[in-house]
Amino acid sequence: MGSIKTTIYLFSLLLLLAIVVLSCSKKDLTVNSSDNFLFGTSYGNCPGDCDQYFAIRDGKIYPTSGQYFPGPVIISNSPLSDQKYELAKKLIDNLPPYLDQQPNETFGCPDCRDQGGIHIEYTRGGGMPSIRKWHIDTDTSAIPAEIRQYAIQVINTIAQMEKY
Repeated sequence: MGSIKTTIYLFSLLLLLAIVVLSCSKKDLTVNSSDNFLFGTSYGNCPGDCDQYFAIRDGKIYPTSGQYFPGPVIISNSPLSDQKYELAKKLIDNLPPYLDQQPNETFGCPDCRDQGGIHIEYTRGGGMPSIRKWHIDTDTSAIPAEIRQYAIQVINTIAQMEKY
């Protein structure tokens, strides 16, 4: 008789678990589903606002205000043109595997000699968001060869953002 009660108990528990899982909507399971990609350069020892950052999220690119250091960067509510988004999206598409394998690292000595620094922050959404940050010297001779071309691409992308 005890075996039947145990079986009924386990069956009831499984049924309850199935009801809970099936009642969850997909929206609840993917609360932070969008990725956010923040990139830019900053120069600490210069007059005025010498930070230039952009944020990509939800298929759009946004300008920012404020300073990455000491922060916070404030993302505008008004997206830039689709042309600027397509230009900047290449930075996500071309993110070197070397960076992805070295999360939260500093390469070289960004802005130690007033040469500025590149800063990238990539938040991958989902149930457990993953935030990765990199600080990269603008002096490409001071950084690993695996990311030199990418650093140049970031700098060139920021310069081209003003042209469109």
